[in-house]
Amino acid sequence: MYYVNKQGGGHSKLLCLEVIHLWQFCIEEDITLVAAHLPGMQNRLADHLSRTVSLSHELSLKASALWIIFATFDIPTIDPFSMRESRKHVEDKWRVFGTALNYTSLRILGVGPDDPDLVRARINLHSKGGAVGIPSWGKFWLAVLNVYSWEGMNTLFPELWLLPAWMPAHPSTLWCHCRQVYLPMSYCYATRLTAEEDELVQSFRQELYVQDYSSIDWPAQRNNVAACDLYTPHSWLLTLANAILNVYEAHHSARLRQRAIAELYDHIKADDRFTKAISIGPISKTINMLVRWYVDGDVGVH
Repeated sequence: MYYVNKQGGGHSKLLCLEVIHLWQFCIEEDITLVAAHLPGMQNRLADHLSRTVSLSHELSLKASALWIIFATFDIPTIDPFSMRESRKHVEDKWRVFGTALNYTSLRILGVGPDDPDLVRARINLHSKGGAVGIPSWGKFWLAVLNVYSWEGMNTLFPELWLLPAWMPAHPSTLWCHCRQVYLPMSYCYATRLTAEEDELVQSFRQELYVQDYSSIDWPAQRNNVAACDLYTPHSWLLTLANAILNVYEAHHSARLRQRAIAELYDHIKADDRFTKAISIGPISKTINMLVRWYVDGDVGVH
């Protein structure tokens, strides 16, 4: 709308060029063109059609053909093939993180383990060694689901939040999104927040791993990240810091831990209060909500 009404305008050269061509056509055909925003509530038909899958009226390209075009004409900055079937990632590979978490999500939503797509995903996951090699955030979510041991994670050192604010290592010095994600994560780790064991959990323990769940050496998995998921190898300094903090975790002060838990929850409540329970992003919001429900139940939602 902005580009049409301003007859170009904006910062995108591609869109400006397209609008110029459109206006030239309108001038040649003596057409008056005006664009106006119509809220979705008043434009229900278009809104409905934009959300409806209609493969019979759409064209799609095979990934191989798409990459031949890109290799010849370069990768465009806008998607000229924005159909639903073309809107797929063709440049990446299966990874343990995405495979394991999508698999568990579909199973929680009711898809059976014999579903062809889940069978294919499970075979691929097992070919990569199973979920033991999932990266740290995946370890966290599986631990919350009770299908991964908290002992298989490097400590999140909840007592870090008790340090004086002037110290360089205080969480207030971290990037905001990093800080607000690890805040509720640290609470979950400190309390070992875990789902109750049921039939689905027991099934996960069989489906996600290539070895017997009870035989897994969990402490050995702390630094285990599948090769396909390891974007940056752990530095010796990070490995050393984790080793030292893991020793502390094994002998931590119960009194300090309780103080840290209280401090963490105060920050979580403050985040909900200051942001009207929206938080700074979807990940921190989800974990905040989990913690509030764990502590206060339905009352904590309000």
